[in-house]
Amino acid sequence: MTFIPDPKLIGEHRSWLGQFNPQFGCNWEKLKKHNPEAAMCVAAVRRLLEENGNHAEPNETLDGKRQSPDLRCSQGDKLFFVEVTCVSMEKTAEQTGLTHLTNFSGIGPLNDAIFHASKEKTRQCSNLGYPVLLAVGTFHFQASYLCFDRKHVQLLLTGQTLITQKLDAATGELVGDDYLSTKLRSAAFLKPLKDGWMNYARNPVSGILACGFGCDPPQIRCALHPQPVHPFDRTLLPRVECCRLKPGYAAGKMSAEWV
Repeated sequence: MTFIPDPKLIGEHRSWLGQFNPQFGCNWEKLKKHNPEAAMCVAAVRRLLEENGNHAEPNETLDGKRQSPDLRCSQGDKLFFVEVTCVSMEKTAEQTGLTHLTNFSGIGPLNDAIFHASKEKTRQCSNLGYPVLLAVGTFHFQASYLCFDRKHVQLLLTGQTLITQKLDAATGELVGDDYLSTKLRSAAFLKPLKDGWMNYARNPVSGILACGFGCDPPQIRCALHPQPVHPFDRTLLPRVECCRLKPGYAAGKMSAEWV
């Protein structure tokens, strides 16, 4: 499958970069040459942030000696950072079983790839003193349409769910109604403990901005960390719906709500 960058977005991003140190523009052009999907994902996230009323600036270190989030954003007196990572169209197809444009009856979630991205990027989001969002995007058309809907994004909070039913140890028979449970597989912000309970994970990441850029309009949703180092003010993204864990999750009653 061939990725074709949007020339309008290229021109828009070049114009934006022209406000800053020329090295930022050189670095982005180099990235576009070697990894066009990654470069355009940064541009698309920057556009998304500005469409939501934020002022965005490049935040990478020009000497490359220290890893830092891609974008520094502000709205009024509120500041936050955004680290951008792209799941390539090829990797998305491998993860989901979806071809880019042809209809396909089966579908696997992209949450494993998003989960691993959150693990890899957590250190880069640490010790900044402000909220940090991890934006994970893809330009795969079908995955953008199918894998960034509400039911998939909220599974980033609860983990993959299982249909469960109790077993009577004495008779070996199933009893009661079936229900949904989770072992927190691919949960971005919670991890299971050996005693069967759970703990928080990846606290420096305040939320995951899930970005399906391959369809028009893009599918954009945010999953908020239940206990981050720095909570993200969701009003800074007024055009993006966010999900969070409902109260009671710490007692084992796991469900998400949209706000």
